[in-house]
Amino acid sequence: MSAQFQKGQRDKLSKYLDVTREFDVEMLTEANSGNFSCENLCLGISENDSKARNAAENSKSGFRLNLKNCADIFKIVFAVGIQSGSMGEIKSHSLRICQDGEICLSVDLTGSDFSSERAIISGEIYRKNLSDEWRVACVASGFNDGVPGLMKFYGLTELPEPPIKNPEGVVNLRKGEKLTIAITPKITSEIVINLSWNRVKKSLFKSAIDLDVGCLYELRTGVRGCIQALGRDLGSLDYPPYIALDGDDRTGDTRAGETLRINCLKLPEIKRALIYAFIYEGAANWQEVDGLVKLTCAESGDVVIPISDFDTKQRICAVEMFERIDANTFSIENLTEFFDGQESMDKNYGWGLNWRHGRK
Repeated sequence: MSAQFQKGQRDKLSKYLDVTREFDVEMLTEANSGNFSCENLCLGISENDSKARNAAENSKSGFRLNLKNCADIFKIVFAVGIQSGSMGEIKSHSLRICQDGEICLSVDLTGSDFSSERAIISGEIYRKNLSDEWRVACVASGFNDGVPGLMKFYGLTELPEPPIKNPEGVVNLRKGEKLTIAITPKITSEIVINLSWNRVKKSLFKSAIDLDVGCLYELRTGVRGCIQALGRDLGSLDYPPYIALDGDDRTGDTRAGETLRINCLKLPEIKRALIYAFIYEGAANWQEVDGLVKLTCAESGDVVIPISDFDTKQRICAVEMFERIDANTFSIENLTEFFDGQESMDKNYGWGLNWRHGRK
């Protein structure tokens, strides 16, 4: 049964949940009228630091915390910033701390608990010293001058960047568009990039369509190279460049098509990768192939880029640019640019590799 906290109540967090494991914090504010909007904040505060950091990951229900990742934090603040209206106008505000799908403790407030505040502190998870036990408090008080007043109260000059919200479902990324995706390597061990195409029946006069996927990569160390079936350089997941090609589908009969994998545990070692596809044989142009490149990882929806409706006879398509932002974040940009060969594509993007003719 969950515990109901009142304003000013404090206790040891370990009484209510297992502090060694992940838990979720849900925050919900219900308005009395349409003239109200707000944003939930989760701020990690370190000693002698004037900038808060994101102490939690976004989850579908709010914030997900693992206190093992908060070694340098002594206070985690859950707050609401009011963008229009005031807290005195709300119908209700609730904070729930949950683990394994069960509510461990909760805070329930109404507009009568407030007046003209434009930012409030719902609760805190804190410790006086970094070696102390974590405690939890229902604060339920706020600031008429909004988030600036909250920041001043905690000695902050900067708020953290908003947590990245990963796309959900299937995302059709159009040319020139870029997406940023945040992952947890222990959850997403691999980023999978798959090239598929239509299965044209073989005939006496025309060979089956054979498409290949490859990538130009650049590592953190500055080392650059190429992975592709042509030349049989399939890369490696366990050793540099930490990107590998599964194999070569010569016929299109393999339903999975061709797949590149990126080792997420080694993501900090990878600076960028240019993912490309090329027609090896069996098609005169991209209109005939119905090509589709799909990027998949556990914590995001599938990002798809079609390679169709193009009548160009240039056989190389630079599909997307993969770039690491930090240890747990990367971006994908749809390029969809066509070239007559790998060397001209390399020159366009300034990779600087030495090319020679190869074969399978």
